[in-house]
Amino acid sequence: MSPTQRYPFFPDNEEYWFEAKRAFGASSYGASEFGEVMATLNRITSGDDNGWYNEWNATAERIFAEAEAQRAAGHRVSARDGYLRAANYFRTSEFFLHGNHEDPRIYSAYQKSIAAYKLCCSLYDVPILSAKWGGDQAGFVMGEPTPHAVVAKMLEFNLRDGIAEQISCPTLVLDAEEDMYLKGQPDVLYEHLTCPKTMIRFTTAEGAGAHCQCGADRLANARIFDWLDNTFGRAGKS
Repeated sequence: MSPTQRYPFFPDNEEYWFEAKRAFGASSYGASEFGEVMATLNRITSGDDNGWYNEWNATAERIFAEAEAQRAAGHRVSARDGYLRAANYFRTSEFFLHGNHEDPRIYSAYQKSIAAYKLCCSLYDVPILSAKWGGDQAGFVMGEPTPHAVVAKMLEFNLRDGIAEQISCPTLVLDAEEDMYLKGQPDVLYEHLTCPKTMIRFTTAEGAGAHCQCGADRLANARIFDWLDNTFGRAGKS
């Protein structure tokens, strides 16, 4: 069986399946609902980037409107949960529109996602204070006007020519068995590091072999935070 034949959605399109898996995986922390993701994906034709946007945006708008009604009725918990899912669905909607980074739908979805997330944060018992996205800060530092320009600028950076060897702090390197974007790069980096270093490998058999351990967020975060506990000497402390 080929890798693509294992995809329950979009077996002919690896990138669409990856983003679908990413949407399913967000349920680990309440940022999606399995049934909502299933229903949305069933309305999308593989390779139809406009259809991808339209259907995810429709789901996001519906969930956001319901959260608004719940908040107005004083149902803080259900409203908070709805805003969080809507924020993720708005973000998901614009993913395949970046072939034209001037497409206004990208920035509309981005702003709606941020607005929904801020509303979510405000409804926790101890409100989460909003902070500017790191890309906004990076844009200020780099003198770039848009998130797209920031990402383009970041592509100029690398760890070649002895830069990796200058890293002195303990460093954690993650490798995903079937990474579709960075295959082999973790091993190259690990070989060049001269600082205290740890490699954690995530496998397909444990459901964590995709890029960024997509679909296995809690498993990956457990190992990452365990490494941080050990590195900072906090293992075993309450």
